[in-house]
Amino acid sequence: MHSPESPQQDVQALQREIKDLRRRLRVSQEIDDLIEAGTIAQKCLAALLEEVFSYIEKEMKPQAVFLCTVDEELKISSFFRGISEADLTPEEKTALNGTDRRNIFNSDHRSWFIAGLDMAGENIGVFALAYPSGDKPDPEITFDLMNSIIEELDNYFYAIKANRFKHMMIMEIQHC
Repeated sequence: MHSPESPQQDVQALQREIKDLRRRLRVSQEIDDLIEAGTIAQKCLAALLEEVFSYIEKEMKPQAVFLCTVDEELKISSFFRGISEADLTPEEKTALNGTDRRNIFNSDHRSWFIAGLDMAGENIGVFALAYPSGDKPDPEITFDLMNSIIEELDNYFYAIKANRFKHMMIMEIQHC
């Protein structure tokens, strides 16, 4: 038997879920807009990620942002905000070094929310947000928002890879 508060609790839960879904949609749209504007302006990956990281800081308030993926030269590159590679502990470096799933890694000072970047089943990098150990956000909401960001970035990373491959093929053909 349901208590009289049960329908009210159900309504409140649905309202929270709608609020979270609207936020996720807004984040996805904002990241998409930043990528489109950066593409039109022909910004390099590092410059575009600076804008994306600024938005992530404003929206999700992490202590640090980390992204490792293939750059325009098709080389693995790491991008940081709020932390440098030198600031990472050996354990954090290991945790951030290639994962294909969601993971929370707790170090002495930070909790890392880590998600793999996947393009057509191929792991192409890692995206992670760090929060102070005592101030972790809700994992489900955080990973949902990260997934929205990742989905927008995946398309951009694919375009980088495809364009670079085309350029390399043209150069090779001209060399012959």
